[in-house]
Amino acid sequence: MDKSLFGLIHDFCWSPDGAWVVYSVQTSHRTSILRLYRVSDGHKSDTTTPVLRDFSPCFDEEGKYIFSCLPVPLILCGIL
Repeated sequence: MDKSLFGLIHDFCWSPDGAWVVYSVQTSHRTSILRLYRVSDGHKSDTTTPVLRDFSPCFDEEGKYIFSCLPVPLILCGIL
């Protein structure tokens, strides 16, 4: 399906209708992106740019939106 020269491909999440898979791909030793894979024809599309480490993608219940986590300090999120 895909490969990365810098590490594992992980955090796979299927769309509710099973037509898409979104996952995290390392693009360097310091960055990762989210990538969409269309099951019907194998088309891949990057959904984020390699600025930080994007991980844990998931679709909303209707499959219209993708949510993910970014590695920011908890204090910036208002948690601490």
